[in-house]
Amino acid sequence: MTRIAAAVGLVSDVLASAATEAHPFRLLDVGTGTGRYLDMVSARLSATLVTDLCSIGLDRSPAMLGQARRLNKCAYPGASHPVGAVETLPIRAASCDAMTCFNAVHHFGSPKVHVGHFASLTLGGGSSMLVPQSTISPMSADAE
Repeated sequence: MTRIAAAVGLVSDVLASAATEAHPFRLLDVGTGTGRYLDMVSARLSATLVTDLCSIGLDRSPAMLGQARRLNKCAYPGASHPVGAVETLPIRAASCDAMTCFNAVHHFGSPKVHVGHFASLTLGGGSSMLVPQSTISPMSADAE
């Protein structure tokens, strides 16, 4: 199993265990970039327990979000991709069931400051999962 597949599998399994059928499962991916990891996690969640998935990919780069929109919109019509910086997240507190951040925390000016804010975005009992670059890098044939 590759590093990326292992990380996505672990995150997906933890998030699926928190899913309920009471409402749409809202997944926020902060620093989504091209949406690659959001797409992989969404696919795993949709294939398992989550029947009503709302994926949100947030990034500060409009160009990266353009790629994410093309990737995620085809498979997940409910996906949205707002432009925003981690310092000023345009997401209400306690509005998501889960929050992920794959391979992006090193881009934040002060990661420790943002970790508590990430947790505040999830509903009670929700999950916030940060997957650092070292977990899924270096990018190599094995990592793909």
